[in-house]
Amino acid sequence: MPGMPNHRMAVTGFKTSVEGDKTLVLTLAKPLMAGSYQVAWHVVSTDTHRIQGNLAFTVK
Repeated sequence: MPGMPNHRMAVTGFKTSVEGDKTLVLTLAKPLMAGSYQVAWHVVSTDTHRIQGNLAFTVK
């Protein structure tokens, strides 16, 4: 979050969908502010195994 390094930001009001077999899409209610972000995510597969990862990106 801009100006707040290592600040946890709760994102609410979003929708998720799956495209194809492996693409998870998150649609936010409003655009993110410019800055660097890191997302820690997890999903539970149909066979109940937890899958997780991290994604870092920048909004200009």
